Amino acid sequence: MTKEILYQPLDCSFESVQEVFSLNIEQATEKLSEKSLSEYYKGAEFLSKIGQGDKLSIAFLKTMPWAGEYFGDGSIKKIVDFAYNKICRTPNKPAVEGFLDSFIIVVEHINKDQLDEYLDLIEYHLSETTFSIHGIHDTHASPSLKAMLGNMRLLLEQLEFNGIYEWINYGLRYFRDHPERQEEYFSLSTADSKAVFQRQRKGLLFSDIERPINLFQRALWKTDFMYAPYSPDFEKLEHFHPYLEDDVIRLPDIYEELNGVNACRRYMALVAHLIAHHQFTTKIVADNVSPQQRFFTEVFEDARVEYLAIQEYPGLKRLWLSLIPIVDEFDCDDTQQSCLRHRAIMLTRALIDDNHPYKNPIILEYVEKFKVLMAKGVSTSSDSLSLGLGYLIKTRSASDALGKIYFKNTEVTYRDDNRS
Repeated sequence: MTKEILYQPLDCSFESVQEVFSLNIEQATEKLSEKSLSEYYKGAEFLSKIGQGDKLSIAFLKTMPWAGEYFGDGSIKKIVDFAYNKICRTPNKPAVEGFLDSFIIVVEHINKDQLDEYLDLIEYHLSETTFSIHGIHDTHASPSLKAMLGNMRLLLEQLEFNGIYEWINYGLRYFRDHPERQEEYFSLSTADSKAVFQRQRKGLLFSDIERPINLFQRALWKTDFMYAPYSPDFEKLEHFHPYLEDDVIRLPDIYEELNGVNACRRYMALVAHLIAHHQFTTKIVADNVSPQQRFFTEVFEDARVEYLAIQEYPGLKRLWLSLIPIVDEFDCDDTQQSCLRHRAIMLTRALIDDNHPYKNPIILEYVEKFKVLMAKGVSTSSDSLSLGLGYLIKTRSASDALGKIYFKNTEVTYRDDNRS
């Protein structure tokens, strides 16, 4: 069955669909069971024959390998049936493509047993926002389904399902009969929509623990920096990092538990790291430093200031290590992707963790160089620059420039943007 599907074209008249199928079938074959692969094949074929052109099949072919692998046998058929019966056969058919596209996001943010819960959510929104003029049958499309699908990443990242329902119900209560206002609300572009969203968010608000974090700051360093929480979601700061500047600490307004570390301890790790930089980092003149050189310089400088802080407060080591990921040394294939971040996170862990698992000789060499430097008792940010440049020269690879980058588990969330 698998080989037949791999080499047999779809029964489809769209050349564009055939092309996308040929680009994705090998990947689908690797990810899907035989039953799910059959569902994948039949679903793409079916969607190309329901009078909606080639867009649905193309979106389906691109996303369903991940959905089928994640949710298991029967899930692809369930998604196709839902798309056809609940969306295509209503005035909402223009939203089907966005619905199918959403599964790339969905598989990253819900549990494997929550597919029905996600479909129920979409059906609920549809049933409450698709309306009829004469009350006989649905005659007008939902004015807000496409808007909500466009914000699905943010919704699933920040809210539990019950929180999303609360947010939906508020919009229905006030804008059910006002299509334009409803679309604005579900686009998360209005003040009331954002306010309701904020109230439903997962995690611990910084404002709820600001006092104990401030006491922590004063007890350790006798400092009294002010805080300015930011919301990366609404300020469009997806890649924004905390920082300390002009005696103000900018930090996320909400944290969830991460890998068993509660939100309060995450804030402590962040504040401790920022103040360590304030205490020990000095500005260096490096006008001709490339982004990659700066990147590895920052790895060594982060480790240097943390090492110095740990000498004063040994308990910080355990706190910081609880938030530095451990990755498999051989998980990144540098013939296929850039392993720059993979090398960096291994080095990050090894510089702080005496019991790190890595055997790479260059990592071990530079960990030893770092230890020798710190054992002298005198170090500067310029030393971090020298180590960073040397490490990059020894590990540089042609694949570092590849567009496909290894990102999995390579972020140290409490660390700042090193603007000191």
